[in-house]
Amino acid sequence: MRYGLDMLLGDILEDEMCRETFEKIFPGIIERFSGQQEAVTLSVRQLAMYTGGLLPSQALEQLDEALKEIGRRCGGVSPAEAKRIKTYLAIWEAEQKAEQQTTAATHHQTAVYPGQPWLDVQGKRIQAHAGGFLYEDGVYYWYGENKEYTDGKSKIWTWGIRLYASRDFYNWEDRGLIIPPDLSSPDAAFFPEKHIDRPHILRNPITGRYVCWCKDSGTDACFHVLEVESLFG
Repeated sequence: MRYGLDMLLGDILEDEMCRETFEKIFPGIIERFSGQQEAVTLSVRQLAMYTGGLLPSQALEQLDEALKEIGRRCGGVSPAEAKRIKTYLAIWEAEQKAEQQTTAATHHQTAVYPGQPWLDVQGKRIQAHAGGFLYEDGVYYWYGENKEYTDGKSKIWTWGIRLYASRDFYNWEDRGLIIPPDLSSPDAAFFPEKHIDRPHILRNPITGRYVCWCKDSGTDACFHVLEVESLFG
């Protein structure tokens, strides 16, 4: 977590020390905005900008330093984040064990059925949202955001980028996560809570390398570009 004025109001609400610090410097502000869904997704800096002088600049400087000091003391990871990271690591370990078990293809279809969940050859729902396609050597590749853990309850936005392969465009084999979630830090570009959207993959005809471009539509509001030798990561 980036401690300081770039912290989201929602993150401050769930961290006891940060909340107490904020309320001490700006009494009544959290109570005023905590029930507004849009407000809790704003950073303190954005809140100050949008409210036109409601948060005095001198007090903001005081808050910025106080929050950064809290961050230094906890190593940059809040207790709530540490708990979620532990949960994400357990999910990742379970996935790795499951991938070691070979599962035979059980699902086959001869058409595309609009309005129905599209399943892969193992009968699982295809997780390649907001993605795209590549066609190479007689094989179609479908890639996109893996939303299998995005349920509206947890903070998981995208659990990596998943790839599927097919020769007939009807039956798709799961080739795994070509861009896995990065669980090393809440500030990592591909941490599951980052709003990674709409990956696009092209093969550079000059270098032969694959280039992936995707955006972060969250508070970071940036683009990420990755380059690899193999389409499979």
